[in-house]
Amino acid sequence: MNRHSFGGFPPTSVDRAWYGVQAPEGSSVGDQLKFQFVHDFHNTLGDVRLLFMPDGADTTTNSDLGVDGVTWTYDATVAGNLTRLGSGMYWSTDGTADEADTPDDTRHSFGDSTLDGPFSVGALVRVTAGTVVQDILSKYSAATGAELREWRFGIDASEFLFLECWDESANAAIGRRFATALAVDTWMLVVGVYRGTRVADGIDLYLYDGTTRAVVDNTDQNTLTYVAMENLTSVTKLASSQGASAITGFWAGDIAMVWLTASAPTSSALWAIRSLVNSYFDLNV
Repeated sequence: MNRHSFGGFPPTSVDRAWYGVQAPEGSSVGDQLKFQFVHDFHNTLGDVRLLFMPDGADTTTNSDLGVDGVTWTYDATVAGNLTRLGSGMYWSTDGTADEADTPDDTRHSFGDSTLDGPFSVGALVRVTAGTVVQDILSKYSAATGAELREWRFGIDASEFLFLECWDESANAAIGRRFATALAVDTWMLVVGVYRGTRVADGIDLYLYDGTTRAVVDNTDQNTLTYVAMENLTSVTKLASSQGASAITGFWAGDIAMVWLTASAPTSSALWAIRSLVNSYFDLNV
């Protein structure tokens, strides 16, 4: 289901009242609900470059629901690791090997070495406590002698949420983090928004976990003198990043949805996304 699929089923033909019916994907009503959710998601955020939603039929690949319809390749079959959540699915990762990637794409880059453009990255996840960084989505390679760092979104070893942007040539970074550990074993919507301002204050982090529903970033995460991100060639990774010599930063919890947009959504738009997520996944984040 990519940008070409909507012509096969007009999303507006689905009654919004059906959002209250938790029909599973693969059923007639469930598939219609998924079309409607994806349509409304795109309509709310605009220019959705990536929208990963695990599908019950996934084995070794996933068809992304962003405008470009890229393919995600899992490290191994996910059969047996997918569980229903409302009308959607979630992927349980082991924190040691489970991850996915899609090839380098200039549409996943947001800097030209002089200026940055806005972007947002968000996810519906459930956190498992760990002792290392856990990446949700990254375009970031720290391979020794061949570093290609652009941006990464995840939690650190203390379960502090962060979004950071890198200027590879200057070995410099800007970022923001939420210096409070995220709740474990709790479904939450986490979002990073960068307005392209080339300073840390241009980054906002949002948390919706049923208790907190607000901008939460409170700490700068800066290194040296940052100018802008660069359009480099690292792959885009889901639930991991590339370390000095091997893949690292494996996510150790559950993932139901991850997105990347070339926009800086307002708090009102994100509140609308929260409502869509609650309806489709039968949650109260």
